Amino acid sequence: VRDAIASGKIGREPNAKGKFSAAEAERLWQEVREMNRKETLQRMVDNTPANYELITSEERLSELLSALMSEKEVAVDTETTGVVVYTDVIVGMSFTLPSVSIVPKAEIGWNVYIPNDHEEERKQLPLDYVLETLKPFLYTEKVGKVLHNAMFDIAMFRRHDSDLKGVI
Repeated sequence: VRDAIASGKIGREPNAKGKFSAAEAERLWQEVREMNRKETLQRMVDNTPANYELITSEERLSELLSALMSEKEVAVDTETTGVVVYTDVIVGMSFTLPSVSIVPKAEIGWNVYIPNDHEEERKQLPLDYVLETLKPFLYTEKVGKVLHNAMFDIAMFRRHDSDLKGVI
């Protein structure tokens, strides 16, 4: 908070005098945290490698399915509202396709994220539609699926009436 005030990013309330109260320090800290979060997210967006893509259209999802089916192994991850498989839900999925190149002269590999229920107002595909579209990939054992937290991700797919076959 002190650094943010010194740099001019934030200021004290106009009628604040003397020492900080605990309430003012907490309010300013929350303001600084939110500013830092937004700056960090923007920096991440600005520095996203060319072979990373946000999938938000039906056409691109269909192209992803074709690419997924051509891979030998794919990394799979779910993003959820929490860690309780009985109550939390999937809000996004990420896939890494190691042998596909979508950008000329870029690194091999296609890394995608499909947001489904984020609070932002940008375009997103409905989770049920994504799961139905990706069903041939999810259910095939011909394409290996690599997961960091397999038991949790498998349970989350099952929670949404999908299964994940071919986990290696």
